[in-house]
Amino acid sequence: MTRAAVASDPVEPAALVARVGALLGELARRLEPALPEALDRALRAWDGFDALAVVDGPLHAEAEALLAAAGALAEAEDERSRALGLAARETVAAALGLVALVERRLATLVRLRLRAHPGDRQALVPSGRPFLDVAAALAEASRAWR
Repeated sequence: MTRAAVASDPVEPAALVARVGALLGELARRLEPALPEALDRALRAWDGFDALAVVDGPLHAEAEALLAAAGALAEAEDERSRALGLAARETVAAALGLVALVERRLATLVRLRLRAHPGDRQALVPSGRPFLDVAAALAEASRAWR
């Protein structure tokens, strides 16, 4: 992950695109092993299985720097820059929100899934992938931003 830029530092559009892609890729890379491990723990021992933390201090700082840079670009004179700034800001915010939802509400989501599929131990990992395949979605978005 790149050094988080100071919020007032301007970011070139190409650099912003690359950094958004890198942030999404890093979130996917961290979730890829963490979510399946948490779901596997849920099937073995309910207590504490949902202790999932993906966003740490440096990653949060990079996301905040990207939000600030995207916000500044969203105020640019030309339409193309404004559109890129808005898209980058909304993409980063949505990715952080999605990861926060998984970090904070995984137990609730698992309970609902198991309630909808009683007795089906494969309901959490159908076809070998988490029923909430957030890592795959973030990886796909990352590829689109690079």
